[in-house]
Amino acid sequence: MAARRPSSQPTGFTLIELLVVLGIVALLIAISLPALASARATAARTTCLSNLRSLGQALALYRNAHQGLFPDSAILPDLPAGKPGLIEPLSAHMDGARPQLGPTGEVDAALPWRCPPDRVVANRFGMSYEYELAALVQAYKMDGIQNAMSRVSRQADDTRLIVLADAPISLRYAAGDSTPWHHGPDGKDRNALRSDGGADWN
Repeated sequence: MAARRPSSQPTGFTLIELLVVLGIVALLIAISLPALASARATAARTTCLSNLRSLGQALALYRNAHQGLFPDSAILPDLPAGKPGLIEPLSAHMDGARPQLGPTGEVDAALPWRCPPDRVVANRFGMSYEYELAALVQAYKMDGIQNAMSRVSRQADDTRLIVLADAPISLRYAAGDSTPWHHGPDGKDRNALRSDGGADWN
């Protein structure tokens, strides 16, 4: 009597096996999502710091060409209104396209002018960063101090003054961007460029 051949038809997955596999996949996704979000936030912060260092190099080149003075510019540029800001003086010392006003009234700003998480401020002002030295210059001028930019430039060389920083929370909220760009230690949420060229948390 001949032996029976085993069936050649595939058995496939049972419903229980399929549910187990789907459960494992869902668990792996749930575990990896926070890690991916953290990695994305770290990458954005690193890119932002790199932007500030690039702008700092352009500032150093500007100062070399202007007797050590920083640009006497507005705290924030406003391309739609034509107010003078850092874009004009720094563009001559940087590679790549400078921010341009588009046909819809929004500004087309790429790296290093834009912080990656910024969805609003750079579209309005041409860059994501405010020029904090300008506020100090303005305060000196209001106090009647002559040659305020010269004094601030010397002070910046002697200290680690903040030169540029991510747009402040108040401006982000006013522009409709309520999501923090970064999360740092001690509740700090802004990257800043200091006068010695270093970029860190502020």
